[in-house]
Amino acid sequence: MASLEILELLGPVTIQDKGRVGYQRFGVPRGGAMDYYALAEGQTLLGDELETAALEFQFGGGTFVSHGTMTLATSGGPMEVLVDHKPLTWRSTFTIYPSQILQMRKTQLGIYSYLHFPGGIESTKIIGSRSTHIASGLGDVPEVGYHLIPLSENLSREEGLTLPEPDYFNIKTLRIVYGPHSKLFSDSDLDNLTLKRFRMSSSRNRMGARIIPIDWTISALTGKTLVSDPIVAGDIQVAADGTTAILLAESQPTGGYPRIASVITSDLPMVAQMQPDTEFQFQLVSNREAQIEFRKISDRIRNLSHSLKPLVRDPFQMHDLLHYNFISGVTKGEDNDGN
Repeated sequence: MASLEILELLGPVTIQDKGRVGYQRFGVPRGGAMDYYALAEGQTLLGDELETAALEFQFGGGTFVSHGTMTLATSGGPMEVLVDHKPLTWRSTFTIYPSQILQMRKTQLGIYSYLHFPGGIESTKIIGSRSTHIASGLGDVPEVGYHLIPLSENLSREEGLTLPEPDYFNIKTLRIVYGPHSKLFSDSDLDNLTLKRFRMSSSRNRMGARIIPIDWTISALTGKTLVSDPIVAGDIQVAADGTTAILLAESQPTGGYPRIASVITSDLPMVAQMQPDTEFQFQLVSNREAQIEFRKISDRIRNLSHSLKPLVRDPFQMHDLLHYNFISGVTKGEDNDGN
């Protein structure tokens, strides 16, 4: 059975798919990939369904040894990736052969990066998902010695396919909508929310990312502690001391602090990939606009296969030349008519 064995991990690593959808009312966080667009990229590169699970890296990387031949793909925040010390192109497919060493090093842009396997990763499926949720003990926790096993029997996919880098790594404006708690904040705070700038803090995890208002403070007028009500990813929560955070994939199902607004679903990949100390602004949009943007990104995900392109590779960096067909046909040598 083909597998990729973990030899070393350089940072937090989990297995993630789209998460446990529809169970928050039972107290189960959705979880799932922090960057759902990147998850879809890898699935598209390998020609898989959008249900498959991938290995998610946060900042760090790891070292792996292959026990078999399989085609893999990378997506999300670009990392340095090497097979037997030879560099590969990020956001593309490649084939790894028995005993070869795969190295993935610190994220160069963004925060979350993904390694995809044919058919996803064979791991424990709980409540309809293979996603790791460490706090609740759901799903498998990859560690040194763990064998990542592809689920598909077809381990060979088209290699040398690539996708363009999405533009959201460089966007510094997050779109928001008001919610039921917005009225608990002063007009001044609501105005400053879109007029002033924020800084992304280094204090973050899969539950949420703390953001720092630049040159101003924020505080709810009333209701600093509320009867707990449902939370969704993207909610901007303000604690009693003014600490502000954008709640993310593993946010608690309910909360008792007021939320001044919510980042729209389409912009959550930007939040996930925004590096510490990045300055940004919020832009208020209507609920209707948020719905339109969600349909747009959903359409982009469905049509990602149209953006697939063959990767132009340097022959001097191709360790497996014998596996390639450089001749597309033969002739009798009489094609030249002398003109």
